[in-house]
Amino acid sequence: MRWAKLIQNTVRAAGEDDLLNWSAALAFYFLFALFPAILIVAALLGTFDLQGLTQNLVAALGRHLPQQVAAMVVGELDDLLRRHVPGLISTGIVVLLYSASQGFTALMAALNVAYEVPETRSFGRRTLLALGLTLSAGAAMALALGLVVLGEWALPILARRAFLNMSGALGRVWPVIRWAATVAFLALAVRLLYRYAPNARPSASGGFAAVGFALALWIAASALFAVYVDHFSYYAAVYGSLGGVIALMLWLYILALTLLLGAEFHNQLLKQRGAQREMPRPRKKAA
Repeated sequence: MRWAKLIQNTVRAAGEDDLLNWSAALAFYFLFALFPAILIVAALLGTFDLQGLTQNLVAALGRHLPQQVAAMVVGELDDLLRRHVPGLISTGIVVLLYSASQGFTALMAALNVAYEVPETRSFGRRTLLALGLTLSAGAAMALALGLVVLGEWALPILARRAFLNMSGALGRVWPVIRWAATVAFLALAVRLLYRYAPNARPSASGGFAAVGFALALWIAASALFAVYVDHFSYYAAVYGSLGGVIALMLWLYILALTLLLGAEFHNQLLKQRGAQREMPRPRKKAA
């Protein structure tokens, strides 16, 4: 009964905090950061001429993303791989850091709403924190995505380097290790966001429950969305060549919404338990 009331309070608070509109804004920023990331991957693959890895990457994206989303991302990746533009890696890194930090700045504002705290941090502090979250939480998300997409490709390398010819045993346990590490990296990224992004220090009480809630919700929602896009949607018929973009935006919208719902769940759990939060100090006014 207590958990049912908690879920009910979370849904009610999400509506009051307008999380649907916040998620739409975050989906735009996530999309803004996605293509510079693709640019860097394509530039690295082209620079080192990793044709085998390229084929594995394209095939894995096709298996793990909704069909129209995969077609969109793979199409852009193929197009970039055919180009040889000098300075592509350095340009991509700069654009990625900028766009990702802008996305994390927007996420910080949205999490302030979910945790019901005002923003009192200076512009410089928010900028540095957004960059830090880009390099920490963003790196953890990238590692998790890399394990999902390229985990099967990594197995032969690990098997060749394993001691005492343990390739057979490694092949049996690798799927467990791979998915456990993926979940661990995702959990680390979400926990970093809930801990450092809002302008408060929420109590550790219920923190991992909130992370588990957000991840479970995102996995379930993504699976249902993949089924819907692959079998029941008509984005291509309605939007034409923009169908893949619309599907990708909706998938990123789901990601943003589940992140915010996890924060809202954590805030309601803290209220239910009467846990304390370290509130931000008010900014001193100039004399």
